[in-house]
Amino acid sequence: MPVFLEAGKEVNGHTVEKSLGGGGEGHAYLARTKEGTRVVLKQLAISATSRDDKAERERFHRLKRLFGLKHECVAKTIETFKHDGALYLVSEYVDGRPLRAFLESGTKFSVMEAGRIAHNTLDGLAWLHAQEVIHRDIKPENLIVKRGSKGNLKTKIIDLGAALHMGLSRVTVRGVVGTPAYMAPELWSGPSGAISSTVDQFAVGVVTYEILTGRHPFAADTSTGFFVKVLSGEYPPLGTTVRGAPAELEAWIARLLSPNPSDRYPSADDALRALEIALRG
Repeated sequence: MPVFLEAGKEVNGHTVEKSLGGGGEGHAYLARTKEGTRVVLKQLAISATSRDDKAERERFHRLKRLFGLKHECVAKTIETFKHDGALYLVSEYVDGRPLRAFLESGTKFSVMEAGRIAHNTLDGLAWLHAQEVIHRDIKPENLIVKRGSKGNLKTKIIDLGAALHMGLSRVTVRGVVGTPAYMAPELWSGPSGAISSTVDQFAVGVVTYEILTGRHPFAADTSTGFFVKVLSGEYPPLGTTVRGAPAELEAWIARLLSPNPSDRYPSADDALRALEIALRG
């Protein structure tokens, strides 16, 4: 089983500098290569040998199709490897702050800034989907935001630890994967459910609403209340809390947050084009 890595530990030519935190999909570390390049080393919660994790290993190995490919809105996937019974994913270290840090510090984003973050995210997702990869864990923690030299916001998607190749969308993989607060309802059924790339659109809808309002669209006092709200698609209208929000943007978010996958946009690229129109009001 994977074990916590202390600073200074060397793993397959990567020297661990510090922990970046972890969750159900594994633990991430800031590390340096032999050449001195900073990278993110993610130790996945998948056994490299257990029969129980066979489908998960297949999911993991299919990420190799991203090696050598680049997109300005997605952290580059560098390599995968096995070490001491654990599987590792190495990706580009992205300079900036997680969107979650901005939200927790009370940063107020304008409608256009929120739109810019959503635009970059969908741009990256459209590219991933073109490579037949579904991210499955879009959330503020996995979006790194940085202001450019001219003050414009740039956002990059990180952490493909939960990513799923579309060819495996009906394969039995381990349990429910993702972060519940940002998961489309069809993901709750776990391995038996059919998964499409529109699950990533749903998460973008939740994140965009949260950026604009400072609250989760389906916030509830209990988990049961939360699930009922998600399944009903009911949440406080954007216009009640965000002044100057275009009605078209309200409709765009509503479509992304639909509990029915077929009611969302046919593709991330379609959602991206619709966002551009909505922001023009």
